[in-house]
Amino acid sequence: MHTVETSPGFRDAALKNFQGYEARLSTHCPTVTPDWNAASHKIYGKPVTGDDGNLNNATWVESVPGTACGEHRRYRVLVTIRGGHAAVAPLLPGESIATPQLETDAQMPLIKATAEFVVKGKTCPVDVLDTKLDGPVPAVARAAWNEIWTVRTCNRTLNVPIRFVPDVVGEGTSIRIESKAVTVAQ
Repeated sequence: MHTVETSPGFRDAALKNFQGYEARLSTHCPTVTPDWNAASHKIYGKPVTGDDGNLNNATWVESVPGTACGEHRRYRVLVTIRGGHAAVAPLLPGESIATPQLETDAQMPLIKATAEFVVKGKTCPVDVLDTKLDGPVPAVARAAWNEIWTVRTCNRTLNVPIRFVPDVVGEGTSIRIESKAVTVAQ
């Protein structure tokens, strides 16, 4: 994996994802400075190499600290290699264990939960700046977990507790956010 992580093609693909994230924020910061020397990864499953010694199948999350317009970030991308072909997908910054689909699904409940912090008559985007686990990683599959997402809306930074509850019989996950639990970040 080290060979993949240090290759210019991988770093370019990851950087494009980091720049895309910044472009979607209300601040639209054009300059992203990743600290590749402090990058880390979390591997999911067992990587498989082909007869040539190259990765054939692997999945991991690459975490790269960095800065954008003077703000610290904990950028992340989901890396998948299938049949020797690599793909890099964006993830929200921080340490969330939510899938890209769950991150997307959480957006509307997040907007609703932070609505009382928006100035009346004003429309402000909700920018997710960071994510962190609030408690341990579930020890068993399909167990619930908690996260706190730090967001900015209308120039206010908020901490939003989120509970992810996987369905025990299906493939779905409920996302629970209580508006009264949202607090202004210090």
